[in-house]
Amino acid sequence: MKAQDGAVANAAWIAEQRDRQQIDRTIRRYFSDLDMGVGAVNSAAFAPDGRLFLGGVQIRGPDAAEPGRIGAPKGMPAADKILGFTHCLHQSDIRLDGDRAFGEVYATAYVLIDVGEGPRVLVRGLRYLDRYVRAGDGWLIGERRHNVDWMFEAPASLALALPQRARFATFLDAHGVAFNAS
Repeated sequence: MKAQDGAVANAAWIAEQRDRQQIDRTIRRYFSDLDMGVGAVNSAAFAPDGRLFLGGVQIRGPDAAEPGRIGAPKGMPAADKILGFTHCLHQSDIRLDGDRAFGEVYATAYVLIDVGEGPRVLVRGLRYLDRYVRAGDGWLIGERRHNVDWMFEAPASLALALPQRARFATFLDAHGVAFNAS
């Protein structure tokens, strides 16, 4: 009986690790979408009815505020002043609960902005509070709450504009590898 118990425990551990890896891929997809200009609202990392709260205002999902009525969140410039993003993912704490999971994800965002006198970089320490939902064989964001813990601004240099950045999908295609966004 003990060998059978060990096999069951091992299978449960493997399933948990698979779930954690899939959630991690979802988190990374969200940041990749932001950095490549897809935007948070349109990210494929969200469930169809997934909600996003930015600056305390729901901007995605059922009952989201109308886009024209949402100003830039505190400390962020208007969207037309943003030249690009780079997000660096840090630690995360994921808690699994059946077909849902909860997470706290830390990141640093480097936001390149145009303030008229040359580019500047806005550096922000971010913390996301997430609820994930199982979707088929994977996981998607059901709810994401974006929190800014700290920020500062400094002069910057622009290497490449967003449309000129190399894209992973294009790189893979050039090598005959199918790109799968999940």
